[in-house]
Order: sequence, then C-alpha cells, then structure tokens
Amino acid sequence: MKRLSVVLLILALIASACTGAESVSTEPAAADACLAGAPECEDTSSSDLPSTEPERGVSVVDATEQPIDGAFELRGFFFADGLGARMCETLRESFPPQCGGAFIPVGDFDVDMSLSTEAGVSWTDEVVYLEGQIIGGIFQPLR
Repeated sequence: MKRLSVVLLILALIASACTGAESVSTEPAAADACLAGAPECEDTSSSDLPSTEPERGVSVVDATEQPIDGAFELRGFFFADGLGARMCETLRESFPPQCGGAFIPVGDFDVDMSLSTEAGVSWTDEVVYLEGQIIGGIFQPLR
C-alpha cells in the first residue's frame, strides 16, 4: 500500500509540473538565430537587389497572336529543315531537336549566326533575335 501511495505521489508531481504555465519568449530559438556577418541574415532593401531588364524583342507566341505592323525584333530559336526555316517558341528535346510550340516561317536571308546541324536539320542552341517584319504570314528578316 505504501508503494502505491509513493507511485501516486510521483505521478501527481509529474502531472503538476507538466500543467504549469509555459513561458513565452520573444527571442528567436537558437535554430532561428543568425550568426554575425552571415550574408543570408543581412537586411536587404529593394535597391540592393540586382535589377532585371525586360526581355528584348517580341516572343514568337506574341507575334503569332497579335498583328504587328512594321519592323520589329523577333525573339526565338532559329530552326531549319527540309520544310524551310522558321523561328520557334521552343526546341523539343530530341536529337536532332524539333521546332516546338508556336512558330513563324522565315523568308530567305543570309544566315549569320552559329548553327548546330545534324541529319539535315539546323538550329540555334540559344535564343536569337532577328529584326524584320511579317509580310503575308512570313517573317522577312532585314538584310
């Protein structure tokens, strides 16, 4: 019986310790604290952030969805195969790649850009910018 009383007394002490009011701290926990001089903890203002310039040129998608009068700069991937040359929104990840998404046929002009060529297909690995205008649904680059 004494043993049962001692066990109940210990359980009562543990229960009362657990139900006490918890203190609330406004200090950050150790895991949330920053080390002095840590770059990820430094305050930055919007003027400290690098500025991003708007993208150059008109995307292939925008050029196909809205009429554009006069000369403009077209942005996309140059792609040429047995069906002709075109500016493509994207390149599909096949080898050789295929024109993906929206595209605009490109008229004859002297290609003055770095092209990759395989199996009768030529393309630019990076986005290129061509100046010209759309005449009869075909992008005619300025010479």
